[in-house]
Amino acid sequence: MKKEIQKYYVKDKCIIESKNEYKIIAQKFLAGILYKINASFIQPIREEQTNVYYSLDLQEIKELTNIYDIEYFKDRIDRVADELSTKITIKEKNRVCVVELFKKFDVNMDKKTIEIEIDKEILPLLKNKFEKYLKLGFKYISVLTSEYYVKLYENIILKANKTNKNEQNYIFYLNNLQEILNYKYTMYSHIRQFILSPAIEQFNQHQLFKLIKYEPVYEQKRKSEGRKKVMGINFIYILSDEVIDLYEKQSKESNNVIENLIIGDEVLKSIEKDKIIEPIIQSDEYKKLLELLPEIEREKELTKKIILHYFKEKDFDYVRSNILYTNEYNKIKKSYLIYLKQSLENDYGIEIRDAEQAKKKVVENKENLQKKEAIDKDNNIEKQKQQKENRIKANQYIDSLNNEDKEILKKICIDAMDEEKKKSPFFKNILESNMVDYICENIFK
Repeated sequence: MKKEIQKYYVKDKCIIESKNEYKIIAQKFLAGILYKINASFIQPIREEQTNVYYSLDLQEIKELTNIYDIEYFKDRIDRVADELSTKITIKEKNRVCVVELFKKFDVNMDKKTIEIEIDKEILPLLKNKFEKYLKLGFKYISVLTSEYYVKLYENIILKANKTNKNEQNYIFYLNNLQEILNYKYTMYSHIRQFILSPAIEQFNQHQLFKLIKYEPVYEQKRKSEGRKKVMGINFIYILSDEVIDLYEKQSKESNNVIENLIIGDEVLKSIEKDKIIEPIIQSDEYKKLLELLPEIEREKELTKKIILHYFKEKDFDYVRSNILYTNEYNKIKKSYLIYLKQSLENDYGIEIRDAEQAKKKVVENKENLQKKEAIDKDNNIEKQKQQKENRIKANQYIDSLNNEDKEILKKICIDAMDEEKKKSPFFKNILESNMVDYICENIFK
């Protein structure tokens, strides 16, 4: 029976993985199928009004994805078929529809073929999914043996400066890494043993990087505060020539169709037709965003259109933080526009906003504490002043009493004393002080 769990959703006409990512064997078969359909230009065996049908050679798929153990595959084929038959939701401006990733997914072990049926609406989405594999180099999906290693590789490459041939690094904090990989481990020793060490071993084994290693990042503590806790993982790496060459090739191809690739006709038309665009262009916030751009980018119409689109769809802080992120991490001027679009699309700037929010909170807490201390200090000064005035008044009041009333007051204060104070050589001073205290408490409150 087909699973109903949605492992993919669609945003801006591109399939996005949810946390319930496919297991590795299903990922490998999906990658192999997409490669055969897209890269090999295989023709469907038949085509109907809404669906297309393909028959793929099982052996070719297995060779593409390095799955040679037929018994291993047989044991898991039902689960793979279920996983690759999950439903996805397509949300567009005027409609929402739910379709299956593959309407039909049958593996014929006798004929050694895979028979699949695909909804025509899914085909362009599958192409976008395939392009993700291709952009990172198809090799990694075929050689890595765990979905954890696949996601880790994809996210390291995503954060990398793909024009940098030298050593670079990126820190994944453990809470972010857990969200990305969706693992259940809580102890760093288990994460290191079951994910990090074997993943790095496979990365090196298959030369996915020229160099890659990792080291724990500890929280800052004084020596006297005990054992330090691991807060994150610092990955230190040198990209492979294959990834750098692939990126350079993609950049050249992108430059030929830059406007349609980065913005797209629909966005351009929406900007041209939108009546609120002119007020936005004249706003101080939009002008401030342009000032954050490198000088060479400020007059480029395409750059301004990208800023305008995301400012209209998101808000000032969203765009500002992603411009700042691009300024910090994109060092190649000719690729600035591409990097900026990637940052705006994936919201890399959230790191900057989070850091600013944390800093702002620290400053606010410090200011609030200083205000409270100042108020408390003023209150104490006022209280001491009032107490001093009350004691002066109390003394004047006692002096104004007749002898009989003074004796009554003395008796009240003496009765309230303990025996030790009554026998004290300073009894007289204590009594006078207690009489003043009594008047202050009962008359000059």
